[in-house]
Amino acid sequence: MKLLVGIRIKAMFAAMKKSFGGKKGMGALIAVAMIFLFFSVEAMLFGQWSLMSAFLDTDFAWLFFALAGLLAFAFGIFGTVFTTQAQMYQAKDNELLLAMPLKPGSIVGSRVFVLYLLTMLFVAVVMLPAGVVYTIKAGFSVSFWLVYLVSMLLIGLITQAVTCLLGWLLHFILAGFRHKAIVATVFMTAVMVLYFVGIGQIENLMMLLVNNGGKIASAIQSFAWPF
Repeated sequence: MKLLVGIRIKAMFAAMKKSFGGKKGMGALIAVAMIFLFFSVEAMLFGQWSLMSAFLDTDFAWLFFALAGLLAFAFGIFGTVFTTQAQMYQAKDNELLLAMPLKPGSIVGSRVFVLYLLTMLFVAVVMLPAGVVYTIKAGFSVSFWLVYLVSMLLIGLITQAVTCLLGWLLHFILAGFRHKAIVATVFMTAVMVLYFVGIGQIENLMMLLVNNGGKIASAIQSFAWPF
């Protein structure tokens, strides 16, 4: 299992490198770009969660954490659905792996585990700054962070389960098209455009939430309680 996980991680990085032309040193460039993007998003979200921390002094303190969970859920799906579709339902090494003395469950398990790690990266990007903002406002608590980290792991599990389903649906839809690569590219581009439009409006959305917290809390309380 450990060997399969290592192979799967290397394969994912190799695919990323290939998509950028496979040039020498591209792996390091991708890593630097990902680190820069991570801290840029963290800085942006820290500012937004600081704005949302006004809820922590009201009866709607739960809304602060529910929104963190919901946003992490959405961000995790967005960040991994295409990778899940490719790794789970469009893998090209299934015959090779099945020809080895490996259990099918181990093969699938290694794929899901690596995808779960990737999902957790996206979940952490959203939930860590929210946790830090709460700690700054309420003070450090070991019990809080233990529960919060467990919550992050559970959010990652829910996200990965839904992503596997959506990845299957995406693969099912693409199977009906002759030029799958073109359709997938167009679909991915559309999702990216929607994502960046949403990022551009996130401050306005946060202000809307702050100004209408009571109404929004009442509207989402019925389905947001798991988050």
